[in-house]
Amino acid sequence: MKIIKPLLFLSILCSQFVLFGQTEKVEKKEIQFNTGYSNQFEDRGMRYLGSGIYSNTKVGGSGFVKLDKLERNAREEITNFCELNNYNYKIINVDRQKQTIGVFPKVIITYELLNKDGSKVMSKDEAKKELIELKEFLDLGIITQEEFDEKAVELKKILLGK
Repeated sequence: MKIIKPLLFLSILCSQFVLFGQTEKVEKKEIQFNTGYSNQFEDRGMRYLGSGIYSNTKVGGSGFVKLDKLERNAREEITNFCELNNYNYKIINVDRQKQTIGVFPKVIITYELLNKDGSKVMSKDEAKKELIELKEFLDLGIITQEEFDEKAVELKKILLGK
């Protein structure tokens, strides 16, 4: 009996430590230092905006990169892409953002991709959607039959793969 009491006491004492250890939660928190620079590079590169419109964004890695160089690189990338895919392009807008405190220089070129025949480059789904929208405009009297026919020719080429 004498040995059992100390063992019993010791087991109760150990179980209390185990219980306390199990109920105590220690949360690990990861500290992230956000300098504000990291998210400036997320929108770099070529993006499809819809309806045959694309953008190409170039961001300087430091304030020492000139806007002219960024624009030249963006235009070169667009030209190379068009040559590889047998497209033409038409620049819609060039947005040049100078460096300010905490913001890197940036150039965004918005452009329209065109096939060699001058028609827009778009998916069949987009062409279908645009054709349906044009038909609604025709039915509402917003556009004339001639305007509908003129636009429909281009969209039908995309839909029928001609």
